[in-house]
Amino acid sequence: MASAGQFDGQADHHTPKPYVRQAFRKYLECGIFAHGFARAWCDDCGHDYFVAYSCKGRGFCPSCNTRRMVETAAHLTDHVFPRLPVRQWVLSVPKRLRCLQTLPIPPSQMLVLLLKWTKFPLRGLTHGKAVGRGSKV
Repeated sequence: MASAGQFDGQADHHTPKPYVRQAFRKYLECGIFAHGFARAWCDDCGHDYFVAYSCKGRGFCPSCNTRRMVETAAHLTDHVFPRLPVRQWVLSVPKRLRCLQTLPIPPSQMLVLLLKWTKFPLRGLTHGKAVGRGSKV
């Protein structure tokens, strides 16, 4: 297992910056009771339990990143997005077409071009049949 002190004494260009070392040290201490905890209890049933401190890191600790991602998603669905059906579309540009993103074309026109280029392969896969709810590609 890695330790926070494994980088000490390395005077070469591979030694991480101090903020990287600090984030790594916090990550190693995240969720471990020996590095601090809080005692919590339920007012209803009287049950008490211990909660280990987290590092609250941004970008290094998978546990804290997952918690932050879930909290952000809950905030968006509860307070930001309207109470309407929401559909998310993700456009992945094929590697062969990524060079086109460097052209001086506005993003809206680039999207129109990419949708036109993807329409034909999709239409070929569906044999001209309707895709989705009564819409044609």
